[in-house]
Amino acid sequence: MRTHHIAAILLCNLTIFASCWNRDAECPQDDCPDIETEIRQYPGYELVWNDEFDLAGAPDESRWGYELGYVRNHEPQLYVKEKAWCDNGRLYIEACYQDGTLVSSSIETRGKADFLYGKIQARIRIPVGNSAWPAFWTLGSTRGWPHQGEVDIMEFYRYGENVTPTILGNAFWVAEDGVNVIDDTGTVPLSHFTDADPEWADKFHIWTEEWNENEMKIYVDDCLVNAIDITQTFNQGGAHAGENPLRQPHYLKFNLAIRGRENDPVDPAALPMRMEVDWVRVYKAI
Repeated sequence: MRTHHIAAILLCNLTIFASCWNRDAECPQDDCPDIETEIRQYPGYELVWNDEFDLAGAPDESRWGYELGYVRNHEPQLYVKEKAWCDNGRLYIEACYQDGTLVSSSIETRGKADFLYGKIQARIRIPVGNSAWPAFWTLGSTRGWPHQGEVDIMEFYRYGENVTPTILGNAFWVAEDGVNVIDDTGTVPLSHFTDADPEWADKFHIWTEEWNENEMKIYVDDCLVNAIDITQTFNQGGAHAGENPLRQPHYLKFNLAIRGRENDPVDPAALPMRMEVDWVRVYKAI
């Protein structure tokens, strides 16, 4: 999801900025209901895994596990189980202060389901207030970070020196020194969407990863956030140099972090905040 642990990030010159076009989206933004009940079908794909979050209470333990504690990036929130729950056909992840401690949740399919290639989608309403750092992302099922590879299908935070609210789609793999990472980052400023639709952040949107052995594309609705050349994502150093971590199965993750930085401190007035997920689905090419 991010700047990761203590490693620095080496930026590729592959950043895509606001590269959008109409892909004949099946559900125009203004017509999308809060809950979408029919499972979409796509020519050339079959559904192989999904969660519609129809349970009430904790997420389905046959599909999801939890990260617990203070996990990465020196983030200020403590991950606990209780801040992820299902109700009314949605997954909710909430960040808030609880007895003086900033808490949130992070759920993942590690050890329960992973996927190699296809179309991965989730319909999400994200928080975009100060300090918000929601993510829908994947990690490789073998090796540790960063050797396993990472893909951020949806990430939002205040980005760059100007702390501009930004939608990101990223991929990471290992740099030549075997410690740092190479980062292929695509960015679209939030204003690209809200200038066209001031209520954009109040709506659900569909984030999509289309992935094959040579290419990966990341979209939000009909907007291309990033296109990644998988033929160039080989680990450059370390114990797993020469391996391509984006050509192995990846597992799914949802989390709501809080971004506290010197130039973007935690804003207590922005809390509590929630990320809502209507559904997540995985399709394989046929």
